[in-house]
Amino acid sequence: FTINNSGGATATALSETGLSAPFDYLGGSYPGTGGTCSTDLATGSNCTIVVEYSPIAATADSDTITLDYNDGNTVQVATIGLQGTGVNLALLTISESDPYDFGPTGVGTTTTHTFTLTNNGNTPATAVSGSGLSVPFKFEGNNYPGSSGTCSSTIGAGSSCTIVVEFSPVSTVFSTNTISIDYNDGSGAQVVTREVQGTGN
Repeated sequence: FTINNSGGATATALSETGLSAPFDYLGGSYPGTGGTCSTDLATGSNCTIVVEYSPIAATADSDTITLDYNDGNTVQVATIGLQGTGVNLALLTISESDPYDFGPTGVGTTTTHTFTLTNNGNTPATAVSGSGLSVPFKFEGNNYPGSSGTCSSTIGAGSSCTIVVEFSPVSTVFSTNTISIDYNDGSGAQVVTREVQGTGN
């Protein structure tokens, strides 16, 4: 925020009151990290304050920036209202038990399974991609989300889609692996995983 002194005298004893969580000055104190305001502001000059909003619940929040100063004659107050709404970030889950067991599968044959990805958050999951699988497991057709899967790079809030994974044992051994789904939850990179296992026979 930019604070302007459009009056004919220096504003002195500039100080702030009024902010409380989830609003705060960046870094925890006035004028906020990167802010330039101090205790005085000359006539015709301006300075900046930096405020952050860090919601802790999916609710509407409001507060008021209150700046006290002396106008050269008496104490004055400048205010501006703040508001913001917290939302639950994207949160992906993968269906089935953990680990999911493909069970006994004949060597040289393939068992497929469809997993459902669900976004339980209130914002879209973006940059969604799959990784982590290696022989004898793979995404159907060798690529995420599997040739008959429906997931794309974005999963909307409250939406679901599918990925398809194959188990193709090459020997009579017990194998394990991990499906990794990377995504951006609206704040940063996240990953959700599901262990898979199966036995060649």
